[in-house]
Amino acid sequence: MKTQLTFLGTGTSQGIPVIGCECEVCKSRDPKDNRFRSSALVKYGDITILVDCGPDFRIQMLREDVKHLETRCCSRIAIRTTPEEWTTCVRSIFWSTSP
Repeated sequence: MKTQLTFLGTGTSQGIPVIGCECEVCKSRDPKDNRFRSSALVKYGDITILVDCGPDFRIQMLREDVKHLETRCCSRIAIRTTPEEWTTCVRSIFWSTSP
């Protein structure tokens, strides 16, 4: 069976352009500089899995013409800096299957 990975968004947690930002990327007219928040779709045969779901979910699903999701995997990872070291804290990871 064929597996397909589609990146729905590859932007920052605020998306790009960032409101109020005056940098070259945020002011660019190049459509490649307009990016939604990070998310992806994995299709394996008739199964569609959503990886991460953010504020841009609605427009991403409409753009890709997604009619049904079998499963979704959401993760939230926070990276903290302490004086001694970098630590990564996995806040929550869960799998959910649609009825």
